[in-house]
Amino acid sequence: MTSRLAAIDSARGLAIFGILLVNIQSFGQLEAYRYDRLAEPGALSQLVWWCNVLLADGKFISLLSVLFGMGLVWLAKAGNAYQHRRLRWLALFGLAHGFLVWDGDILLLYALTASVMLPYTQGGEPKKRLLLSLFLVLLGALVFIGLLSLTPPNPEPDTQALAVFAQGSYLEQLQYRLHSFGYTLLSWPLFILPMVGGLMLLGALLAQQPHWLAGLRNRWLWWCLGGLVPSALALMLDPALGHGWLLLFAPIQALGYLGLALRFGSGWTALQGAGRIALSHYLLQSLVMTGFFYGTGLFGQWPRAALLALALGYSLLALALTPLYLRRFSQGPFEWLWRRLAHRQATPG
Repeated sequence: MTSRLAAIDSARGLAIFGILLVNIQSFGQLEAYRYDRLAEPGALSQLVWWCNVLLADGKFISLLSVLFGMGLVWLAKAGNAYQHRRLRWLALFGLAHGFLVWDGDILLLYALTASVMLPYTQGGEPKKRLLLSLFLVLLGALVFIGLLSLTPPNPEPDTQALAVFAQGSYLEQLQYRLHSFGYTLLSWPLFILPMVGGLMLLGALLAQQPHWLAGLRNRWLWWCLGGLVPSALALMLDPALGHGWLLLFAPIQALGYLGLALRFGSGWTALQGAGRIALSHYLLQSLVMTGFFYGTGLFGQWPRAALLALALGYSLLALALTPLYLRRFSQGPFEWLWRRLAHRQATPG
């Protein structure tokens, strides 16, 4: 394996476990605790919130979107028919995950977005496609900011979600997810498609322009600061719409994280292994965390700091066990299933 491919695997592993640092707030608490800094008082809680929004929220999902776009380019030689089969099965995984396990699923959204963006990843003038990528990201962020500005503040906690996920039956949780995940799907064409699609197109361009990757590798710190500083200013100057502006600046910081992985990630062996089985890790996180919090009376009871400690502890354990798994198996169980299904040929009728 070349050092660049090893670094990309490390970046994918970093993204998957970085996403957990954000998702854990939704696995174990109401959404208000993720977005509303003052939903939980205390200096430690405020510190955790600031670290989360400035270092993780929006950054790792943006990084994963860029890496997904790079993967579309590297799989191009397999042909469009294979790529579309692969995306259809990913969409089915996402449907099952989103409705049956956790309504924060990204797999279905990625599959839908990649299906739309696939033709744009395969050729054309790089500068024109770069402008299209930047336009889509900007459009997605501005639409999200607009939707936030039109949403009235709701000081009351979502007591229905608290009751359903803390003590409710699986059937009650399923009924709630039918509404919440359905709402996510309705929002896909509004801002998720342009935002994620723009990032996937940017990832495709990076895979096709190696000298752009070299630029990220050499200036990773400046890219990180280029996203971090304006994000902090936006959150301080406009708390109501700060998370909207965060969506605009997060991709800049994500490119910094990619540059960091390209610079040092070839030596991050634990994250490399995790990146090779990223899909299995992502789904396992949902299964473990929802099994721990949902219907057990624990949902809504853990403070931010405890949730962060749980996410970090789980990540360290998963990273420690991954090399042991890979000594025996060459791919994760969901990667194996995904590849097997995508490679199946239709039987002539």
